[in-house]
Amino acid sequence: MVSVLNYNNSKQEAELIRNQIKDLAAYLSEDKWEIPTFRLLSDLEAYLEETPLLDLSCYDVTKKENLEFLHEIRKIYQEMKVMLVADNHMSPMEYIKPDILASELILRPFQENDLRSKLRSLMEVYLNKESEQDVFVVDTKEEKMRIPYSQIYYFEAREKKLFVRLKKEGYAFYGTLDALEETVPKQFVRCHRGFMVNWKKVDKVLRSQGQLILADGIEVPFSRSYRGIIMELSQ
Repeated sequence: MVSVLNYNNSKQEAELIRNQIKDLAAYLSEDKWEIPTFRLLSDLEAYLEETPLLDLSCYDVTKKENLEFLHEIRKIYQEMKVMLVADNHMSPMEYIKPDILASELILRPFQENDLRSKLRSLMEVYLNKESEQDVFVVDTKEEKMRIPYSQIYYFEAREKKLFVRLKKEGYAFYGTLDALEETVPKQFVRCHRGFMVNWKKVDKVLRSQGQLILADGIEVPFSRSYRGIIMELSQ
């Protein structure tokens, strides 16, 4: 059984999230999914007093007391994958913290298709997890970030730094692609002097143009030096 904590102060959003999780769960796995849903912090606190098993969470942090309580939850549920529901008027510094360790984030107001995409990503990260080796650690100026490899589209070398690219964000760190190539999973393939791509994200190979089209329309070049590898993988 997979248990997903759904905490949201909005009744409409809570129901929407619950329905989307149920629909995606039926498509992604044969496991039984439990989705305890709460709108009041007092009800959530009462539920967690018995320390139930929780694998995932969709958690509303738009109120200060909600965010404060999540810090306490994280002390117990350190391995739980979390998607935060935040407000676009909030500073990211309020919730992007090591002890929160969110795997996904959606900002109000959001569209239903965006919500579904975020939930699917969260659920796939959980279903595909094998060990802590599935997480890439990035040291930023403010903190260490643990990024599931399944969310990484590519690594890029430029401006004497490396950049890890997610769907909409990118983070810089120091290193070389040659050294990185020795440590990341085999799904990451060198395709250019300055790029290493997550092959699981590749949707199309445009041979004549020397382009890889990744999920969500993201483009990455491949050079002649790596053409043989790309052609072999794309067969």
